[in-house]
This record gives sequence, structure tokens and C-alpha cells, in this order.
Amino acid sequence: MVDRSPKGQLGDQYSEALLNHDYGSWGPEVLHLLWDGRDGLLTVSSSPTPPLSGPSRWKELETKEFGENDEAMRFAEEYTL
Repeated sequence: MVDRSPKGQLGDQYSEALLNHDYGSWGPEVLHLLWDGRDGLLTVSSSPTPPLSGPSRWKELETKEFGENDEAMRFAEEYTL
């Protein structure tokens, strides 16, 4: 999972809210990237982070086929920036 916010700013804000006992705060939207090397598929999913919980409402955003592992890695790196 990857925090897609600029420089993790939303993750930092969430941490600060919890430290201030604001337990009703929602955390950042996070990404999950799954690489199926056998079929050459990279799947990108996202989920919000509910209060006092981990991400659990995964929504598939994109599935893309790649011929080479390196191509998939470059796509994943660019996608999460």
C-alpha cells in the first residue's frame, strides 16, 4: 500500500490527529498494487482509511498488462508519485 498524497502529507495529518486524541478522523486514501508475474498483470486498487481501522473498502482502479517486469515497475512508480 502506498500513500498517494504529496510527500505523505495526509498520513502525517492523520497521525497528528490521533496523537491529539481525535479518534474520529479518517486517514489517507491508500493504494494497493498487485503484480501477477505469471500473467503479466498489474492491478491497482485504492481504499480510504476509516477511523481507528485499516483500509478495507478496496476499489479496483486499473488493471494493466505488461510484457516485462521492469515496465510494470516503472508504471507503478510513476502511478504512485
